[in-house]
Amino acid sequence: MIKSIKKISKKHYIQCGLAVLLTGLVLYFTSSLWLIRNILVTFNSQSEKDIEYRVFYTDASGQSFNGKQLLRKMVNSGNQRVEIIIPSERLLKFRMDEGIEPGKVVISGLQIKGSKIVNPDLSKVAKNQIDKYEIQGDVLTIYSDKKNPYFILNDTLDLLGEANVDWCRLIIISALAFLLMYKFVQYLSKFKIEKQHSRIDIVMLAVFFALLFVPMSHISDAEKSEQENRMLAKKPQLTIDGGGYNNYGVQFDTWYNDHFFGRDWMMWLYNKILRVNNVLDGKILYYDKNSRWFFHKASYNVYATTEQKENLLSALEDINEFARNNGIKFYLFIVPNKTDVYSAKHPLYTKNLNKLHGDYIHYLENKADFPVIYPLNELKQASKTDYVFFKRGHHWTEWGAYTGYLSIIKTLSKDFDNIKILSDSDYKIFYDDKMRDDWKRDFKNQNKVPFLNIKLNEEDLKNETYKYYNPIKKIEMKVIDESQHRIKEFKNTNVNNGLKVILTGTSNNENLLQFLPYSFKELRYLRFNTVKGVKAEDEYKLLKRYKQYIIDYKPDILIVSIVADNIPALINLSKEN
Repeated sequence: MIKSIKKISKKHYIQCGLAVLLTGLVLYFTSSLWLIRNILVTFNSQSEKDIEYRVFYTDASGQSFNGKQLLRKMVNSGNQRVEIIIPSERLLKFRMDEGIEPGKVVISGLQIKGSKIVNPDLSKVAKNQIDKYEIQGDVLTIYSDKKNPYFILNDTLDLLGEANVDWCRLIIISALAFLLMYKFVQYLSKFKIEKQHSRIDIVMLAVFFALLFVPMSHISDAEKSEQENRMLAKKPQLTIDGGGYNNYGVQFDTWYNDHFFGRDWMMWLYNKILRVNNVLDGKILYYDKNSRWFFHKASYNVYATTEQKENLLSALEDINEFARNNGIKFYLFIVPNKTDVYSAKHPLYTKNLNKLHGDYIHYLENKADFPVIYPLNELKQASKTDYVFFKRGHHWTEWGAYTGYLSIIKTLSKDFDNIKILSDSDYKIFYDDKMRDDWKRDFKNQNKVPFLNIKLNEEDLKNETYKYYNPIKKIEMKVIDESQHRIKEFKNTNVNNGLKVILTGTSNNENLLQFLPYSFKELRYLRFNTVKGVKAEDEYKLLKRYKQYIIDYKPDILIVSIVADNIPALINLSKEN
């Protein structure tokens, strides 16, 4: 063995030494991949409703709280242990928001851990929109029905983040970097001795290897992409017992693709190109910079064939027959397309009565032997009073949904007596410049234009407020399978008509649910889309997914509620396989 070692030339020792030095440089520039510094916030949460906690933090003197240093954590109602990781090397000031109208919230055992553990003094805080603030030991009780309750620790923490080495990544990066650097040194050595390669080859090779490390030179710690309005993939973990090996490669690839250096710039460039393309064709997205109106997925001059219309009507007639055979009254409710209501706001819109969904609706209104409710004229009239659709979203507002609700009740009242019609006096009405429009009913900023990388300032938004309805008398609501976005059940003791309703459809129904369940004894909502684990081709298959559920529930009324653009998908409604 000693003889074998002696045979190794001096040149190879030098090559190995240089490769080690270069590997050290690679590890230095990629330290964000394997050397993680963060601060951990932990506490126990107890609440009567779902809460979105928001933690603001600062890491520099004189710095104010801002949206770039903000972390969100959605916590379900009841008791739950909460952990929030602050991706920072230093923590100076700390603020915690308790969501919108959280009611009673109990926070206990609040602890902030970095290079040391801090149990903050919750008696020394600045409070905002908190009606009740009580401390007993390490238990903090907060009550607020305001939109923005929070507290700020008065004490400056000056806490350093705890450094953690991800040994698995360090070993992988070290091994790969050493092999690459060794081959690179060999290549340079060969060029020097044998004169076989041109200088441009050396330059290109050096640039190539350098660029390989640029994306990993700084890994983003962001949890959410503001440009894409979605949560980014979380960093996968490998445990000492080998857990997580099966999907680690896929999870790491997904995480890296969401966090590599320069991704925001690439998304910005992509969105710029997409915006130019969409403005040119006007068919997928359109945004008017002057009026700040956004239009999404409008259909243009697409004619429905007679066969397509007949097949759709046949599928709906099958549902109507299924309902009739089970003693149920069937109604089809169509939410008008935003563009049809606000066509004057959309200069590129080509108004055509034979537009895809318009053609279907006209056909159904004339041919169907079940009620078809299409409140286009009602929404146009209501739009003169207030916004019936969000300016930078494709969902209708609660004022728009209330207008649609009145159209439904007007039609249902022809067949059923004693249906309660809700009015403004049944609600606490308020205005807000944020959007509340989907499953979780949380408020979201509308200062960004979806997919187009356009941000608006407060001056642009000051006159853009929307009308909201909070019911004065709450009714019982139960979510079945929250993670799957599947079923919501409502029970109402405030009416005595004894009617049971099933409502099915897509996301526009979430705002409709602010009204419809309050007119009946019971209502169950079955979501078509955004259902995890359900294949795209099965989303609208009502009978395949819910036939037995409907039969067992024995409703009096079945309402299929769909936005106009999705009408063609209803051809799958009666399919059972």
